Amino acid sequence: NSNGNTGNILSPISPAKDFEQINILYKSSAGDIYIGTFNDGFFIVPAGLENIYDKKKWIHINREINPLFPDNNIYSFTEDDEGVVWIGTYRGLCNYNASTKEIIPVYIPAANEELPEYRIWSIVFDEDKTLWCGTDNGIYLFKDEKIVKSYKTTTDKTHGLSHNSITNLFKDSNKNIW
Repeated sequence: NSNGNTGNILSPISPAKDFEQINILYKSSAGDIYIGTFNDGFFIVPAGLENIYDKKKWIHINREINPLFPDNNIYSFTEDDEGVVWIGTYRGLCNYNASTKEIIPVYIPAANEELPEYRIWSIVFDEDKTLWCGTDNGIYLFKDEKIVKSYKTTTDKTHGLSHNSITNLFKDSNKNIW
């Protein structure tokens, strides 16, 4: 945990309200629909909800509800083998355990700074349970909530990335990360 906070933080939740812009939609293995917004955190439409338009039954999480949540601008979601949903935001990475309703900050800047390496555009797990994060400062690989490797451009452009801004990562049917 890069911000000095430790332990699991119980996440207060509230009923959903209206929002203006959707950045990302994601369906979890449990069937819940996650809606990442531009400026109001994320919403969860629970699986099996009889009326999906009944926003009073949606779950809403943002910085106003939980100050340890990295940012209200959500770019990406993915899920690990235990069903924990990982969330990439404008100011870092966290995860959400739907069973316990806990938000755990994983990679966030000190003092809520806006730094390119914390802009998490895209996230995907590989076969070794390593989380790949595409940022505005290269690719960061996380294992057990710690950075284990990074890829960035080099001055000679023959090794490394062609550009540090990585807006999308994709795992193909052969389990290659693109």
